[in-house]
Amino acid sequence: MKKSSFFLVSFLLVIWMLPVVCFGGEIFLNYSEESVSSGDLEEYRHSFETSFGKSKEDIRNPSEKLSGLLKSLEWLRDESDPEKILREIQKIVNSLKYLPEAVDHWSTIGQTIDSGGGDCDEFAVAKAVLVEIFLPDAKIFLVQGFKSISDDNHIVVIVRVEKEVFVLDNDRDELVIADDCDYLIPYLAIDVRSENFFILSPEKQPASLLAEYEGK
Repeated sequence: MKKSSFFLVSFLLVIWMLPVVCFGGEIFLNYSEESVSSGDLEEYRHSFETSFGKSKEDIRNPSEKLSGLLKSLEWLRDESDPEKILREIQKIVNSLKYLPEAVDHWSTIGQTIDSGGGDCDEFAVAKAVLVEIFLPDAKIFLVQGFKSISDDNHIVVIVRVEKEVFVLDNDRDELVIADDCDYLIPYLAIDVRSENFFILSPEKQPASLLAEYEGK
């Protein structure tokens, strides 16, 4: 991910004095949340629409490799344990090869499966697509932030099912409970279902705060 994107977001935070809004119906404590119209972050909007949006077309008309993957996960439709579903999605997507990109580009799930891998963007999009299919009631967010130990940009998937909040990260083999996620400082989130964009002011607080929903 490009650091220039962070400075764009930071600039927008300075010039926008919009009221704090609900994030997916509930707020993340200790983060300033600004509702961002689709046109204000054109780069992110384009990336989201050309990856997650077009991934829906991939699901409707899957390639041979994607079709095989989806068939291998059909048993999840009968699984009642959300955490087990998330662990399986985490495992199967993380089994793909990490392929760093010279130029930042968010691929669709079909492109990622057919190529055999991708970087954190591709892993996150693929996981979000699968979570939407197999956990239709879950709240799903693509969250971008800085790794606290390296200052590198990174994207993960945050999933809330009932009162549990999980992090699906290609840098971690296991599913991460949000309370234990203290290595990412988030600054941008995309609500996958509503397609709303939110700026999260990076106040140097651990991402475990993502679990601290108001009213939890």
